[in-house]
Amino acid sequence: MADLEQQEKKDILPINTSQTHREEIHKSERNLIHISEEAGEANKNQIKSLYEEDPHRWFVLSSFCFCIFSNGFQFVTFIPISNEFSVFYNISKWKINMFALIFMIIYPFVFIPESLLIEKIGIKLGMKISSGCTLVDSFLKLFINNDKSLSTCYIDQILSGLVRPCLLSIPGKITAEWFNEDKRAIICSICYLSDIAGILVGYLWNLAYIREDSLEEDFRERIFRYMLSKFILVVILCIPSFFIEKDNPEKPLSPSKNKDDIKKRTLKNDIKELFSNKRYIFLLISTFFIAGYYYIIITTIIKLLGLYGLTQRKSKYVFGLSSFIGIVSSIIFSFILDKYKKYKLFMIIFSSFAILCQIFLTFLLELVKTKGLNQYAIGLIFYSLINIGVIPFFTIGVNYSCEITYPVSESINGGFLMAMPQLCGIIGIFLFENLMDNYSRKPWISNIILLIILIFSCLFSFFLDDKLNRIDIDLSGRIKEEKEDIKIESNNVEIKQS
Repeated sequence: MADLEQQEKKDILPINTSQTHREEIHKSERNLIHISEEAGEANKNQIKSLYEEDPHRWFVLSSFCFCIFSNGFQFVTFIPISNEFSVFYNISKWKINMFALIFMIIYPFVFIPESLLIEKIGIKLGMKISSGCTLVDSFLKLFINNDKSLSTCYIDQILSGLVRPCLLSIPGKITAEWFNEDKRAIICSICYLSDIAGILVGYLWNLAYIREDSLEEDFRERIFRYMLSKFILVVILCIPSFFIEKDNPEKPLSPSKNKDDIKKRTLKNDIKELFSNKRYIFLLISTFFIAGYYYIIITTIIKLLGLYGLTQRKSKYVFGLSSFIGIVSSIIFSFILDKYKKYKLFMIIFSSFAILCQIFLTFLLELVKTKGLNQYAIGLIFYSLINIGVIPFFTIGVNYSCEITYPVSESINGGFLMAMPQLCGIIGIFLFENLMDNYSRKPWISNIILLIILIFSCLFSFFLDDKLNRIDIDLSGRIKEEKEDIKIESNNVEIKQS
């Protein structure tokens, strides 16, 4: 109030003030305005330096991406070679699928304790434990030919499966702790895309080592080389995570991470707030279907396309190319989303596009039998188009969950969200294995169910909105900081000027 009164007095010039004196006062005021503007610009730079991103962030990000890539790489070790493996090791394909299902079955039981563990021990130790377990898993697989019961394979798959929930709960925390609001969508996408990239490379890795026409002794030699090459790659990729020095930057890099009430939250409060948030519930349901679709495809695409006459090798190429296209599209859309923040619109577009492509895929694959269409080309084109919608929806949805549930811990909301595709994957794999066995002459039934899954995901996307709690806090916090600092700087300039 006193400042306002002083400003009003300045604005009112005395009647007997000479023209020269008036000009001097106006000149002084113009100088003051100019100095204040310069102070404001300088202050903006001070704000930027206050929330400046730590250069260590890129090492943390790359180390995590290598680590989660390795885990996804191990996840699909046996699925692509299930036919050959079942013949030479005299084991049913269902038991081989259990090697991958172990990862999904374990997740719902341990993700809450592991999300809490990440909150307690931090990103650094969590990544070191996860890398260590993944390394041991890869090492144990080298003894596959010495274990006729394959019990070692189950043990090492369980070991990697136990740390997978820990890894899947870290991306939101890395994004929030190490990067500011204008990069969150792309960084969160990169973290989860690294897992998908690991699955993709793991799916194709066997092509260099395993042959469908191998003899038994030749196959055993090839499987050892296959496991050895995987072990060497995992060692190289996991080593950097052991050199991470800190869990978060010394200074918070955004107003949303600078609030004291975040540090006082408990698991009970977080869970209560999550499940009273209608938007989050709708996101969970939508993710359950669309991400579950991808997990079902991972384990069943070879068998499903085989029912249309496609060879195992070509089916692997279909999965590989379509996943790669999905990864690239997710990166592109994440940059766009970071600029416009239209999550609901993007998710509706993604899911609707996937539905349309699944309809065409189902219809055209059925025409293969009567019209002689090329099923390989159809699979390559339409699975690629479907993943342009499915994979970005999945990766962008994780960052969206952090925005709408703030100030709930990123590892907690991310943990619950990632549990959805695991549950859908478990149900879907059991269902689709039975369908394809019992209705092998009617593969369209499986495709119709996949279409229904995508439709449900799209329907629940309409209940979302673009009210982003965390972004709002960051923007209002930065504006407030700027105003306060500009006011202080202007006062300082006034004092100096007077």
